[in-house]
Amino acid sequence: MMKSNVYAGNEDEIFLYVGEKYVIEQQEGVLATYTSENEEIAAMEEQVITGKSSGETYIVVNNNGVEKRLHIFVGDYKLCTGQEELMEFDLSSVMNAWNSSIRSSDTSVVSAVKQGHDKNEVSFLFNAVSTGMANITISSGSTVLESFAVVVQNHPLAYFERIEPTCSQKGSIAHYECLFCSKCFSDADGQECLDDISIDESEHEYAIVKMEAAACNKNGYAEYVCQNCQHEYTQLLKGGHEYETKVVKPDCVNQGYTEYTCKRCGDSFRNSYVDALGHNFKTVFYMNYNSVAKQSCAACGAVSYKMNIEGVMVNQSFYPRKWDADSSNHYVPLNEEWNVPIDLDAYGKKYITFTFPKSDVKKKRELYQGVWINTDYVYWYSY
Repeated sequence: MMKSNVYAGNEDEIFLYVGEKYVIEQQEGVLATYTSENEEIAAMEEQVITGKSSGETYIVVNNNGVEKRLHIFVGDYKLCTGQEELMEFDLSSVMNAWNSSIRSSDTSVVSAVKQGHDKNEVSFLFNAVSTGMANITISSGSTVLESFAVVVQNHPLAYFERIEPTCSQKGSIAHYECLFCSKCFSDADGQECLDDISIDESEHEYAIVKMEAAACNKNGYAEYVCQNCQHEYTQLLKGGHEYETKVVKPDCVNQGYTEYTCKRCGDSFRNSYVDALGHNFKTVFYMNYNSVAKQSCAACGAVSYKMNIEGVMVNQSFYPRKWDADSSNHYVPLNEEWNVPIDLDAYGKKYITFTFPKSDVKKKRELYQGVWINTDYVYWYSY
């Protein structure tokens, strides 16, 4: 990994990991020479510093006779301030690796805590606190298992301007980004960390380029193309009937049902039938010595006449339920033996005809007083 900074005469500390190269770019008009005090820790070649091994040394900068010393820290690992890093170490060659512990020579620079182990792999969490260098020792009892140096630097930040999103790519807000650990910040000092700098993609601006409408017996489709990025997709327009529902409630004589009618083609059908409710007759008043009750349906207003089931009282005389050919008063249950329609003769007079199913004998009798007919009985009398 290669990092570059502009040397302006005010950078006193440089933090490297072993193998890292650091290029010093001189400002225009600056003619300086660079010398390492310990080439085994930090080698200097022209304007490139290379970390060779862990430790501290200085680079002497000579600018027209004016010298400045740069403090160089080289570690086996490098972190940025505020950074947390989980590291795993393979200690399979060591007995009782699970019983290992870790220690930092300077917890004000970096602290380390054991997180756990899996067989012979042990993990430790490192927390970079402030700039500097600390030696880390992993041991089991009195046995040192690992020893290395960790350097901690301030975030080398670069400023990135806002990037507007498009319908095919996310954008990003203006921010500062660390060139080493890639953390992002809202300020140039690297104090306010940003968890997310992205801006969601903008909406596609689709237009329909081809369409076939759906029908009751087939599906349709619509083809869309984005006017900005040319992204395209096809939407299925599902066919089939589009029924509207109408619920018809039952009444006294008619069934109820649910009717479905397609608003596209008019196709319709019915289901969910409900039986007719039947009349709800209530007595309005009584007639003929209480032998006949006039009834009216509370729901629809239909009229019915109800007679005494055992017989009737006429002129203070009781007539049982029977057919009496010699009597001038008759009370006949329709649903037992006789079919009793009402006829008109040639002269327009009212007659009632009794049909005896067995003998097929018909008789007529002129009515001089009232006749009441319902689904159960016929009653009449004459003088």
